[in-house]
Amino acid sequence: MIAPNPFPSSACIAFGSLGVVKANVSSLQRVRRKRRAFGAPSATPQSSEKIMKKISRIFGELANSVALASGKPPAFVAAVGVVLIWALSGPLFSYSDTWQLVINTGTTIITFLMVFLIQNSQNRDSAAIQVKLDELISTSSAKNIYVGIEHLTDEELDDLRRKCEERAIRPPNDSEVRD
Repeated sequence: MIAPNPFPSSACIAFGSLGVVKANVSSLQRVRRKRRAFGAPSATPQSSEKIMKKISRIFGELANSVALASGKPPAFVAAVGVVLIWALSGPLFSYSDTWQLVINTGTTIITFLMVFLIQNSQNRDSAAIQVKLDELISTSSAKNIYVGIEHLTDEELDDLRRKCEERAIRPPNDSEVRD
């Protein structure tokens, strides 16, 4: 049986080496009200959406750039060069544990980061292809505005996907067929 909470107006704030720190919920609410009253900056939903959209766009551009660059011959030549330099430097470092740790750590870090970047690029490309296919299926002739949509943010692709699905549900007007 669970014991009743001895602190009904408290909330668990953090775990520390000294135990659980508790704070009175009403005191936290008073602090928040005072901050708002004195014009303390607070994150509005619109500002946080703008920030997330900007981060998404920057990450998408970085992911696309890295994915494109890593798939080209110069990137492969550079990787082979690094491995050759590492292998040739073995006798210089007596094939020590540190010498082995350098290549293991480097390749692990690069692989870990590349997984996320390449996956992001693949997700965006897949979503863009799906939207394009949806448009081809829902209309008799494809619209040129869908060319290059793989460069849009995830949110913009979701919006386009939603609009295509809405058009597929309702019958087309004469103006939509001509566009």
